[in-house]
Parts: sequence; structure tokens; C-alpha cells
Amino acid sequence: MQARARHVFVSPANAYSNCGRAVESNCHVFLWGSANESFEGFKVPDASTIYCPIPGISATTADGSPNPLPDFGSFRRSDFKTEVTVPRLGVNVDHIATLRQARGGSDPDPIAATVLVELAGADGIVVHLREDRRHIQDRDVRLLRDMIHTKLDLEIAADEEMAKIALGIRPDMVTLVPERRQELTTEGGLDAVGHKDRLHQIVDLLHNGGISVSLFIEPDLSQVKAAHKLSADFIELHTGRYANAQRAKEADAAVEAITQSAKLAYKLGLGVNAGHGLNYQNVKRLTHVPEIVEYNIGHSIMARAMLVGLDRAVKEMKALIG
Repeated sequence: MQARARHVFVSPANAYSNCGRAVESNCHVFLWGSANESFEGFKVPDASTIYCPIPGISATTADGSPNPLPDFGSFRRSDFKTEVTVPRLGVNVDHIATLRQARGGSDPDPIAATVLVELAGADGIVVHLREDRRHIQDRDVRLLRDMIHTKLDLEIAADEEMAKIALGIRPDMVTLVPERRQELTTEGGLDAVGHKDRLHQIVDLLHNGGISVSLFIEPDLSQVKAAHKLSADFIELHTGRYANAQRAKEADAAVEAITQSAKLAYKLGLGVNAGHGLNYQNVKRLTHVPEIVEYNIGHSIMARAMLVGLDRAVKEMKALIG
């Protein structure tokens, strides 16, 4: 079938940091016959609003030729501005390791689970290497770095010793999170305002090692501004208050905070991820916040997987956020 196209719109499908092995920056190209037509459900904007978000490429007519691709040797999410994004799903496999550690054996292996998660369509793998090593172990992270084909997001405490471990592993991204030994799971976001000096040292250390950095923060405008001043590449908005809301008014207020924080972060050039407490019932509402480019979800997917299997659990979540 011959494409009947007059305009070309190019946007990054997976705008993330250079993975060290291969660049995750496939491009979507949308072709359409007139500025008033739809393409597979996507309403084409007026031709006067069309632009190309990637430096070095310009929107062009079908009779012309696009400019050559720029050198993608190194880039971060803030290099791109898109009007059309497909949210990504990062799957946290910590709870596979939690079950393994309960018996002190080798099963179930989070490495094996990761293979199934990727095959099911996950866009990235998230693991939290805690200081007390209660679930994910150093061995797990080393093996994951060698075998995953998507993106490895390593969550660690904002600690110099942990940052040096991350530099040895070289994940695609490090997400700095608050950590207390007595907590069952991460409770709340980092205080980027109050701990800016310590965070600045860790962010610089990781950047000097060529690793992109995300800060796990509360959906608060002052925290977003602090993350920007710290030169973070991404933020991950803590969605716990929304997920745990007992009343509609509480949920509404939490969603508004997430929305405004995401808008500000995008305006400042920060990539926006979201996670904590998201499940099959509550995640859909947040998909109306277009600035969120990735949802990092673990517990609810693993709980669902116990009943229907990892493949179906991941695919169902992908369908909800897509």
C-alpha cells in the first residue's frame, strides 16, 4: 500500500538516556494526507503547529528528505520536548527477591522473572538495592546489568557508598530514594530542599560516571524546583498519597498535586516518572497527566502474577497505561 502523505512528524518513542550498549531512541513517524485527517486514532494537529522535537531533524514534506539523524552518543530526556508520548512501564521485581529471601534459598530467582517481564512487554526493570540487602542482592544487580534488553533503573539511598556501588554496576539510571531500615517499603519522597548539599554531591558523583539520575520526591512544587537546581535528569513523583486516599476529595487533591508538579517539571526540562502504590484500579486516572512518561510499578503486578502469571499481569498493566 502506497503511503499518501504530505507531512511527516517525527517524535522519540523511547526518549531515555544512552544505555551504554545501545541507544533507546526509536522514532515514531506519523504520515497523513491532510492536516485534518486522523491516523490510527491520533488527531493530526494543524500543519502550522507541527514541529520536530529532536535537534537536527525537521518536519518536511513527503517529496523532501529529512535532515540526517544527529549523533545520539549521549543524551538525556530533557533534550526532547514531545506532544505525543507513549507511557512506559517499569516493573519492579523486588518482591520476587523478597519471596526468595524468606527461605534463604535460590528460588524464585528475580533474574528469571525479569526475562518473563521483558518478554511480556515491560519497558524497563526497577530494583532497589537497599543498604540492609533485605531482598535484592548485589549478585542480582550485576546479573541484571548483563542480561536485560530494556532499561535498568537502580534505586539506592542517597549515600556515597551506595553511589560507588552504582558506578561499578553502571545502570541506565539511578533513582535516589529515602531509606529507613525499619520501614516495610519506601515511605514518602526525598527532601530535596532540606538535603540539597548531600544530594548535590551524590548527583554530581553519578553524573561524572555517566549515569542519569532521578530523584524520588513528593508531588510538591518546591521539591520539583529543588530537583531542577540539583541538575537531576528525572523526577519520580511519589504517588502514595493518591494511592492511599480514602475519600474522593483526598484523591482529587493528590491528583491535582501530581498534575501541577508534573507540569512544572516538564517546563523545567525534567523527565517525569511516577510510582508507589499504583495498581490496576487506580493507575488509569493518572494517564490523563500527559507529562508522565513512565510508571514504575511492582507490588500490584507481582500480586496479580501470583494468580494469572507474569505474562498476563504485565500485559494487563501495559494495556491500562497505553
